Amino acid sequence: MDIREVNNSELFEVEINDWWANARYRELKKSIPLKEKSNLVDIGCGSAQNLFFLDRDYPHLVLVGVDHECRRTSYNWLSDRIEIIPDIQQKVFDADVYLLMDVLEHIPNDDEFLSKIVENAKYGSTFFLSVPSFPILWSQRDEEVGHYRRYTKSSLKRLCIDAGITIELCHYKFWFLFLPLFLLKKKVSSIGITNRPWGASSALASMSLGVLSRLEEAFPRLPFGTSIILVGNKK
Repeated sequence: MDIREVNNSELFEVEINDWWANARYRELKKSIPLKEKSNLVDIGCGSAQNLFFLDRDYPHLVLVGVDHECRRTSYNWLSDRIEIIPDIQQKVFDADVYLLMDVLEHIPNDDEFLSKIVENAKYGSTFFLSVPSFPILWSQRDEEVGHYRRYTKSSLKRLCIDAGITIELCHYKFWFLFLPLFLLKKKVSSIGITNRPWGASSALASMSLGVLSRLEEAFPRLPFGTSIILVGNKK
């Protein structure tokens, strides 16, 4: 999550227990054999919840986070062995895994940004990307959190191929949220409300969504969802 939204330990505690953050992290663990990796960089790490999870589960990994707003907080919820830096430096390109989790939609020139990272990355490096999906789901909330776009599988694949990534898997995620968000967007628009965030989930809603996220993982992928997951390599 953005540092602007999580900038103290109490809020971070809420975030690491969030159903969505945990579902996305489970997808990462399933998609990449992290026990075989040694050096991971989380670009656009925000409050660094993924680095927190990785430090807990894979203590052998060398972990670096990059976020241009990192000086806004002390990151006192992270262990000392995790390094957070404000920009992409040469040390970033020692990694064999790159995370760009809900980052590209915040970048005006996403093609140039991704291509530059891939160009400097080592051959064989693995990339894990997640982005919001379907322009039809665009809402005022996207504008509030600084999104420039939402993607489809085809547009994200083309972006990655052009950048030099060989795609290993690409699929939609959170299909159970698609219809509710689409209907809510339409309802909000129809009554003239244009500044309404989705808001924090209640405890019951969060528990229900957590259950649905785990059920989703037990069934075949569907051709729609509110996010896209892509994994690929520089070859």
